[in-house]
Amino acid sequence: MGIVRLDEVVPSLRRVNDEISAASCFRGAGYEAGLIAFHPRASSDPRFITHADKTVLCQVVRGHGRLRTDAADQGLEPGMVCHIPPGTPHDFYADGDQALLIFYTLIEVR
Repeated sequence: MGIVRLDEVVPSLRRVNDEISAASCFRGAGYEAGLIAFHPRASSDPRFITHADKTVLCQVVRGHGRLRTDAADQGLEPGMVCHIPPGTPHDFYADGDQALLIFYTLIEVR
């Protein structure tokens, strides 16, 4: 069993690049869960990420942003939960001047 306070994890987010900071909170056989912050960016980035063998479940914790896929561009706000099936190209990004903070879970699909 594990318990974390999200407000205590936020200061430990590790900067991945200019746009993303992240911290893993839980890992186990077939899953990973943690926090990821998408910082506002000056220009759009046309790239997608795809998890071929993972389902993505995530909840917007703070900030506003968008989830972009080949099929849609969905606005996001705190309290929303997203499900992204395996193999779906997607991109999250912040809207406005605050980071989009998401609690994510990656679940391996066999």
